[in-house]
Amino acid sequence: MDYQRLVKELVESFGSWFEDDQKLLDGQMTANLYPYDKLFSPIQVNGVKIKNRIVMGPMGNVSMVDETGRPGEKMIK
Repeated sequence: MDYQRLVKELVESFGSWFEDDQKLLDGQMTANLYPYDKLFSPIQVNGVKIKNRIVMGPMGNVSMVDETGRPGEKMIK
């Protein structure tokens, strides 16, 4: 396989959008696009009060659950 040709084709497929100043400005992340005013404030979900709105569910923690799949003590800690 001709890797140099492959890389050249890949780079050329990206186009030249990054050379357009207006497109770069349009793609900037600003407070106007993402007004996360309450991201770090507490929230009540049913009976649980969470100190901020950043949460992540457990993934791939097979050794931290019991045989039914419910969280074990290790996961809760």
